[in-house]
This record gives sequence, structure tokens and C-alpha cells, in this order.
Amino acid sequence: MRPIRMTVAQLKKHMDNRFKTVERGMNRRFAAVDARLDRTSARFDSLDAKFDALFRMLEDKQDHHSSIVDNHEDRLKDLERATGRQGA
Repeated sequence: MRPIRMTVAQLKKHMDNRFKTVERGMNRRFAAVDARLDRTSARFDSLDAKFDALFRMLEDKQDHHSSIVDNHEDRLKDLERATGRQGA
């Protein structure tokens, strides 16, 4: 095998081309990872919206049920006062 002789300018050009090739490959990989992260983020945003809607629905139901229980408690107190009984 005979040794390859290059001038400094030729070596610089050769190394610049190799670095460009590596850089393009890395850029493709990073672009693919960024795309995956964007898709994952979109899924989490979608889940976040669903959890918010579910939380609001449960909060509304709790408010509704609390209102009903408070109403029944008031009625029981009124009945106890009307019959002369005091609740514990």
C-alpha cells in the first residue's frame, strides 16, 4: 500500500467534505427526534385537554350533588324544628 500524499489545502477540503457528510447525517437524526418529540407533545396536550374536561365534569357533578345534599339537610332541619325534635 503506498502512502497517500496530500497538500494541506487538499486535506482541508477532504476533511471539510467528511465533516459536512457527518453533519448532514446528524441533522437528519435530530430532525427525526424533533418530529417524534413534537408528536409526543401533541399527544400530551391532547391528554391534558381531556383531563381538564373530565375534571370540570366531575367538579360540576360534585357541586350538583353537594347542592342536593345541602337541600335535603335543610329540609330535615325544618322537619325537626316543626316536630320539636333536635338532631344530633
